[in-house]
Amino acid sequence: MPLPPMTEDDLRDEGFDDATKSAVCDAFNESWLLMQAWGDPFANVKRYPTVRALLARRIINAARMGERDVTRLSSEGLRYIRTEFAQQWPKDNS
Repeated sequence: MPLPPMTEDDLRDEGFDDATKSAVCDAFNESWLLMQAWGDPFANVKRYPTVRALLARRIINAARMGERDVTRLSSEGLRYIRTEFAQQWPKDNS
C-alpha cells in the first residue's frame, strides 16, 4: 500500500510561504519515490516511518536555511539518509 505524499497542509506550522511549501513537498515526494524505485533498503516496511520522518526533517531544515530548489532539497535529503544511516543499519531489507 503506497504511503500518502507530503502535502502543503503538513507544513502549516512551519511558517513557510506557499512557494517554499510546494518546493519542500515536491522534494520530499521525489526523494521518497526515488528511494522506493531504487529498492533502497532504507525505504522498506520496517524502517519507513523513521526514515520518512528523518528525510522530511532534513529537507525542511534545508529549506529553513534558504534552499528552495527542489532538486537540491531532494538531493540533500537523500544524501543525509545514505551517509548518516548507512553505518547504523545493515544494507539488507530488514
